[in-house]
Amino acid sequence: MVMAYTEIAPIEQNGESCLTRDLLQVVQAAIRAKELVKQILTFSRQTEVERFPLLPGPIIKEARNSFERRYHQQFELT
Repeated sequence: MVMAYTEIAPIEQNGESCLTRDLLQVVQAAIRAKELVKQILTFSRQTEVERFPLLPGPIIKEARNSFERRYHQQFELT
C-alpha cells in the first residue's frame, strides 16, 4: 500500500525537489522491503528456488549515496 500511494502521490514540482527525492526513497525502501519479505518467505518454505547471480555494485552505490547524503559534512568517502 505504501508503494502504491507513494507512486500515485501528486508531485507537481519542477526539477529536483526535496519532496520528490523523499518519495523516491520511500519507493526504493518499499522495493527493498518487498524483496526482503520474499527472501524470508522463501527461506521459511525450505523449498528449492531458482538461484541467480547477485550484482553488488548497485547495492553498494545506493548505500554509498545514502551515506553521503546523510553524513556529507562529517565524512569524506574516497
